[in-house]
Amino acid sequence: MKLNGKKMRYAITVCMMLLLMLLCSVTASAKTYNRTVKAKKGSDITSVLQKELNRAAGKKGNVYNITISPGSYKINGTLKIYSNTNLYMDGVTLKRVKKGTVMLRLGGNSSYKGYKQAKNITVNGGTWDGAGKTGDLMRFGHGQNIAFNNVTLTNVREAHHIEIAACRDVVFSGCTFSDYKGKKKSNHVEALQIDIMRKEHFNYYPAYDETPCVNVTVTGCTFRNLQSGAGTHSAVLGSYHKNIQIVNNTFEKIHGYAVIGMNYVDSKINNNVMENCGFGIEFRSLSTTQSSVYTPKKGKMKPVTNVNSEIIGNKMTIVQTGYKYRISAIKLYGKKLSKKSGKIPAGNYRISGMTIQDNEIVQKCKGVAVILEGVDNSTVVNNTVTCEFAGAGYNMGEDGGSAIRLDSCSQNTVGGNTVVNIAASNGGKMSGICIYKSSSDNTVEGNRVENAGQDGIVIKSSDNIVLNRNTVTGSGRYGVFAANASTVRASGNQVSGSGKYDVNVWGATVNGAKDASLFG
Repeated sequence: MKLNGKKMRYAITVCMMLLLMLLCSVTASAKTYNRTVKAKKGSDITSVLQKELNRAAGKKGNVYNITISPGSYKINGTLKIYSNTNLYMDGVTLKRVKKGTVMLRLGGNSSYKGYKQAKNITVNGGTWDGAGKTGDLMRFGHGQNIAFNNVTLTNVREAHHIEIAACRDVVFSGCTFSDYKGKKKSNHVEALQIDIMRKEHFNYYPAYDETPCVNVTVTGCTFRNLQSGAGTHSAVLGSYHKNIQIVNNTFEKIHGYAVIGMNYVDSKINNNVMENCGFGIEFRSLSTTQSSVYTPKKGKMKPVTNVNSEIIGNKMTIVQTGYKYRISAIKLYGKKLSKKSGKIPAGNYRISGMTIQDNEIVQKCKGVAVILEGVDNSTVVNNTVTCEFAGAGYNMGEDGGSAIRLDSCSQNTVGGNTVVNIAASNGGKMSGICIYKSSSDNTVEGNRVENAGQDGIVIKSSDNIVLNRNTVTGSGRYGVFAANASTVRASGNQVSGSGKYDVNVWGATVNGAKDASLFG
């Protein structure tokens, strides 16, 4: 049937009106509900609270604001929270009754993939008390647009306070994570764990599709008296957590790591305060033991070397807590495998594109305050490292420790740093800046090294190292030590007050000759 112009215009108008009515109907059907949960103080609130949370299940578009009346209540099971729910808990404490019980998780069926299980959820205020029992307090998977504001999670035995996996657009703001119970071991039990979606690590949330976390911000939070603070210690090769920002937080009395980032890209660990921690920040693409590293179940693995990430403006005091690994304030680790190693295929897992800048570090036990291994095209600039080796370190061998060290690194700049050794009983062998293990094409310039117990600047078994405009004073043995067939180009350096020699060239080439007098 043909329509003339007038009838055609009429038909189009009717269709547009019907579409507008449909859209208005959909919009009008979305409502906001405000609910208040009341119960006898000290009672089990699990069922009455879950009844209110269930109102959001399957109700697409509706928003539920649920407020719990102030008081302390018991939780005797696992609560499930659904999309478009805002939970308000000012003045509320929820205390776990049974060990092994996760107190809060996302609701929904078990077939979600990606970030599609639940969205638009906030938890505001309140305290979640694990009562010193085992089991995570919270586990969120396959979710998006989730916020925790001024929430306290505390009193957990040998478990995480909260784990998230396959989540995006998550914010932790002004939260407190405190009081890990049980034996403090050297393994990683982060209070806030950003995990991988593998069944070995994150059950209860199939599909186990290896979806990474994206856009996770941790800011203004306090981590206190814990095994480890925040981060990730496992990885699916080729699957990278993106835009993880751990900024402006406080870490106090952490037995192990304050922050650990594994397989992070486009991320920031900036402007945090870390006091009395057994280890500061580790950023890595593999683990040195290759544990908790997995090849993807499907698809071709594509390693990323340019991580484009920052460790900037942190203030750190590192102490001996009993953590039994070589201790550092900042450690970067990557590696190229020329052949398959265990279950890990050959590939380039080195790290590049890192900025380590403007950090203030006080290390009070033996170790390497800043160490880069398998790192390229990165910068270590304008940091202040104070070595006060009053406490013994672990796994040191004959190494007395150092302030800044590069192992198997290339095309990096170490510049404008200040290294100071405070005379202490265990600081006799401490060295300042060290370039080791076949490193090449690195530039060390404009640094100041004072009172190194052993040597100020050390270059061993490394090629084409540029040494410009450094000032080295008061070293216990050598101001600059170039050895083991290294090649060095030096100019404008000032070295004085060394205990034995200001410059010692032993089997190395400096400015084209094996002669310390040519050192510039």
